[in-house]
Amino acid sequence: MTQSGINGGSCGSSRTRRKQRAALGSARREEATASDVGVGEIYNVEKFVENVNAVVKVATDPADVTADKPATLRIPNRPTAAFISEQIEPIYRSTRNVKLVSFFPSLNMKIRGLQKTELDQCFCLGMFGTLELQSDIHDVADQMLERLRTITDNSGGHFIAIDLRLDMLQQKGCEGAHGTKKCFSALEVGNFLQKIGFNSETVIYVTQSRWHEDLDELKTLFPRTYTKVEHLSASRTSLLLHVTKWSGSFASVLEFRGFGTFFRESVISIEKKDEFLNLENSELEKVIDFYICTHSDVFVPAIPGLFYANVAGQRIASGRTQILVPTRNPTSGASDFLSHYISDKSHLAYSCLC
Repeated sequence: MTQSGINGGSCGSSRTRRKQRAALGSARREEATASDVGVGEIYNVEKFVENVNAVVKVATDPADVTADKPATLRIPNRPTAAFISEQIEPIYRSTRNVKLVSFFPSLNMKIRGLQKTELDQCFCLGMFGTLELQSDIHDVADQMLERLRTITDNSGGHFIAIDLRLDMLQQKGCEGAHGTKKCFSALEVGNFLQKIGFNSETVIYVTQSRWHEDLDELKTLFPRTYTKVEHLSASRTSLLLHVTKWSGSFASVLEFRGFGTFFRESVISIEKKDEFLNLENSELEKVIDFYICTHSDVFVPAIPGLFYANVAGQRIASGRTQILVPTRNPTSGASDFLSHYISDKSHLAYSCLC
């Protein structure tokens, strides 16, 4: 597998290549809201502009384009050439100023055919050849990754990342056909991993931001289960014993199960916790989760959707194809539960990178 396709190839070689101007929003982190974190605060803007230069001219200040309010257009996942020519191009030509807002009424990562089209080349460029994290965010994510590897002394530095956000479990996206469910609780994921052969010493990272009591059952099966920040679990008795051992900038755990009270480790450094986790639904937090899930030895999506599909694409690109999809009653080994993106090679990434 090569990466010859990620440079965009013939992306934009004909009429779609016209170097239209795109505005790249900016927002300072200290002024950001939960839904308004500037692109430049997370990604390297200079690198982005360099990577897309052959396709689109990027203006870093929206005022450089126009002072008029742009027309907002909702763009579905992987729009067709017909959609672009019929729904986007006429409005752009008349206003010269549009705001594209992506939405995902359905998720389609399938390869469309044996030959990549010009539009597919653009999708590949957007998916794999444009974005790089800012150095400070990359450093924090790397430190968390290293922290997880250093506490896996009995498993050779290997760990599992589970995308499990408890607030998502009750949403409609978890409902399958005929009353079935496509999402899995912490206990269900724990039982799945145990039945396919993972032992209790396995280190697990969960994308849930902070510890929640619903994760306790997973912790019982796999004591080395961590979220981003430390947590104190209430004792069954009236005695509380607060013991913390410090190692560098991380809080390490001394567990006293006899008292029923223990500190759980912080995976993110204490001095970075407030900066990266102080916004509800923080985009920074999601970026960190994405980084860890794409670099873990095994990835388990307890929730279907775009995050899973994008993580799968990046893992395919890097050769980390151990993606295990849970089931409630596994009767065989881990290899039988590989993601269909891997077993069927049905992800667009295979087309982009080969």
